Amino acid sequence: MQKKYYIGLDIGTDSVGWAVTDEDYRLIRARGDLWGSYLFDEAQGAADRRAFRTARRRTARTRQRILLLQSLFAEEVAKMDPLFFLRMNNSALFLSDKDRALKTADALFSDADFRDKTYFATYPTVYHLRAALLQGEIRDIRLLYLAIHHIIKNRGHFLFESQSFQAGDSEFVRETFFKINAFLSDRDMPTFALDGLNEGLALLRAGRGSKRDRQKQLALCLKAGKEKSLLVRLLKAVYDWSILCGIMGEERFISLAKVRIYEKHASDLKWLKEYIREHCPAKYADVFRRRAKKNNYAAYIGMDRQKGFAKCKRDEFYAFLKKEVGITDEAVLSQMERGEFLPKQVSNANGVIPYQVHLQELKAILANAEQYFPFLR
Repeated sequence: MQKKYYIGLDIGTDSVGWAVTDEDYRLIRARGDLWGSYLFDEAQGAADRRAFRTARRRTARTRQRILLLQSLFAEEVAKMDPLFFLRMNNSALFLSDKDRALKTADALFSDADFRDKTYFATYPTVYHLRAALLQGEIRDIRLLYLAIHHIIKNRGHFLFESQSFQAGDSEFVRETFFKINAFLSDRDMPTFALDGLNEGLALLRAGRGSKRDRQKQLALCLKAGKEKSLLVRLLKAVYDWSILCGIMGEERFISLAKVRIYEKHASDLKWLKEYIREHCPAKYADVFRRRAKKNNYAAYIGMDRQKGFAKCKRDEFYAFLKKEVGITDEAVLSQMERGEFLPKQVSNANGVIPYQVHLQELKAILANAEQYFPFLR
């Protein structure tokens, strides 16, 4: 073409339109129309692939840490139980598929006087084991390994890296609010009234009331208006701290707090069974047995992994109990409002636990174990 021309493109996520015009923006024809479009499949973002790749890397790093831990304990464990690690590594297999050296279906212990059944009767959860190793006598190196294995595998988040973080210590949150005020002041924006900060943090630490109630109480203590209340809700680090305080309670170590949660769940479960037997015995199976499309206790704890069985959230389970069982006990209803009835050890709340909390307990366990196992010194 001897004359000047323009090429126009309209590029979308799943198509490209194009046209050729002269200098007066009139469409040009040359051996056919010089305009049209191409359609293709919409491009897929890399977010999903990146998430899978991140998960694979996280799993690989966890596996590396476990292998390193096994190498450090290998010699001492072999003195007591040469097949212990082999038994653990084959724990997910049926007996017929396990290594020929393994003669029992036990996943951890196969001693004549200490088998898996004895272990789980003594330590219902791994947190019971960790709690026992904090101060008690440690004679079985395998128990020490299991406790450290769990800490390394579930070590908590690293959002507060390089900070000395301890549950119940409000200094971190206090510094956060000072930084927020500095940020707002630099932009000539109204700041929080920090003279009520101690009262607000005490409310969060106590964990009383619903999440919305605590937000309102904190906003009042800080004299925060509607715009500032939005900022308060966005302070996830502060909220996480309050959740962590709720988990820890008055306990110094996370395992002791988890044992307390376990015992609270057992106590609440006993009360619920007695209440149903007394007030609505016909509802017992509906509450505790697997039922399709029911947000009952089985769905709440995820006790049944059959195909098509769906778990339910805590609030859905509470709503089910109120509707089907008709609980009228004010103390229990109050606990439900605060999310404290039938608490679970494994929940989304565990995501707020920083690695410093587990590290503190690991150091305490190792300090106690040093007097029994010289290789740790």
